[in-house]
Amino acid sequence: MRQARDPRQWRARPRRLAAFVAVLLLCRAASPAGLHVEKGRKMDEQKQGEGKGGPASGGNGDSAPPQDRSRYTVSFRYDDVPGIGRQSGVCRRDPSDVVRVDGTYYVWYTKVPRLRPDGRSTPRYPSGYSGTVWYATSRDEGRTWEEQGEALGLGKGDAFDAVGVFTPNILVHGGRYYLYYTAVGKGFVREASQDASRTAIGLAVSDSPKGPWRRAATNPVLTTTRDPSRFDSFRVDDSCLIVREGKVWLYYKGRQWGKSPRETKMGVAVADAPQGPYRRLNAGEPVQDSGHEVLVWPQGSGVMSLVSNTGPHGRTLQVAADGLRFEVVADLPRPQPAAPGAFRPDMTDPAATGKGIRWGISMLARGGHPYLRRYEIRILPLP
Repeated sequence: MRQARDPRQWRARPRRLAAFVAVLLLCRAASPAGLHVEKGRKMDEQKQGEGKGGPASGGNGDSAPPQDRSRYTVSFRYDDVPGIGRQSGVCRRDPSDVVRVDGTYYVWYTKVPRLRPDGRSTPRYPSGYSGTVWYATSRDEGRTWEEQGEALGLGKGDAFDAVGVFTPNILVHGGRYYLYYTAVGKGFVREASQDASRTAIGLAVSDSPKGPWRRAATNPVLTTTRDPSRFDSFRVDDSCLIVREGKVWLYYKGRQWGKSPRETKMGVAVADAPQGPYRRLNAGEPVQDSGHEVLVWPQGSGVMSLVSNTGPHGRTLQVAADGLRFEVVADLPRPQPAAPGAFRPDMTDPAATGKGIRWGISMLARGGHPYLRRYEIRILPLP
């Protein structure tokens, strides 16, 4: 049975409450950010210590990238586009960067039909692992598109790319066109930790953005490492290309054997020519500890990166003066573009190198059938 309270206790409670509020206000005045700052700092410290492959500033997970989140402000705008937009029973996803050739804009992407020509369901739909590479063109800065057809189909027989070719990207170099893509081969099972489930990055070459495309003799140009402790021992994927100091820099996402997609990190390899051979930079360690997709571009004399919302430093804008040591310079607003490619004028106009990006094509996964849409991006330095 509950005992009755002494009335004097009730009279004392307002005085105690008033004293508590006064102390709390004094604490907030002494530290405007309050207790939330300290809590956030501790959480950041815990995240920075997680995992083997940390940011490029440490390279081994023992330090976090420098952070000054007040250097830029970033905003996005989105528009649906005809031609490559939503279509029931069809998945279009993971667009490449966009290039302009003779007044026409080109984009490549993964396309997966829900049903095969024989009426059977496509395995893993709407995943890109069963896709092929298609392309579309625009004459009005990507506001309307016309799908042109398949650019690259599956490899033959037991080839490394016989089951899926997807997540393409483009490099224009020396008057030729280089189409990079992720590939899986015979025996592939999506998340099984087995040798056949590793991915690789392939390359096809053409004298025209319209094709035809010929697979490079050096394929695959990048494969996973065989050391299961490395960040890219299970997946290499989502290539993005920059030419720096006469060399081809291939940024890619990697995932360690036995890790989840949310533990993806970004690495970079370099070659004297688009066909390779490629060697990993940064001692084979990741240059970013966050992000499930790769979007980088020349900014000034350095490299800027739009980091997706995974990992301890996800949903950020980062920059690296040397292309390796990235630092956080802004937080990104929600929603940010998913699996974006950017219009890269520097690919065909050297005078545009370092001047940044303004728009691109991204993916929207809605209603079970992912599709593509246009985004605009504004990156403004803060005073």
